[in-house]
Amino acid sequence: RTGKVLEHHFHEKDERNFSVGFVRDIYKDSQGNIWIGGKNNVICFVKEEKAFRVYDPQPVNSVGELPSCKMLLACSNGLLSLDKNTGEYQYLLENCFVQDVVHIDGELWAGTSGEGLVRYDCKDRTVKKYTTESGLSSNYINSVIYEGGHLWIGTEDGLCRLAIKDKQECSNLPALPFMSYFFNVS
Repeated sequence: RTGKVLEHHFHEKDERNFSVGFVRDIYKDSQGNIWIGGKNNVICFVKEEKAFRVYDPQPVNSVGELPSCKMLLACSNGLLSLDKNTGEYQYLLENCFVQDVVHIDGELWAGTSGEGLVRYDCKDRTVKKYTTESGLSSNYINSVIYEGGHLWIGTEDGLCRLAIKDKQECSNLPALPFMSYFFNVS
């Protein structure tokens, strides 16, 4: 521990009119740029320029990446794509609270608060919802990750897994033994 402070970015705006505020997600894109999303900010540290670029504010929960110079923003007002070069936003899903999103082979899988899991086909722009009626344990999804042909879905009522290949088999996994315990680090 050196005790040296490298750099802090506070809630108050600095001389560059820059403020980070409440941070919800940090994402490293394919060019090595660092994206910061939060309560009301979209900021990118551009590696090549060694400088921050501030985009129009959005209520970001999670950040992802699309091909063709676009970023994915899971927001409390929907799912947006952001053109890295122009800074223009496009709504892919509107009027839903999106917690997390993954991109798999031209499909976006968005975990929402109340709408379940939403699949958005990038090619034909169709939407399909997976809910408790489809086998999810809850329509309130906090996180989604893809591994081994399955989506692992963290809900407010347990862990689910969806086989991407047939998009039909949704299984609820038994609670892990340690999930009923609380840990205190101090």
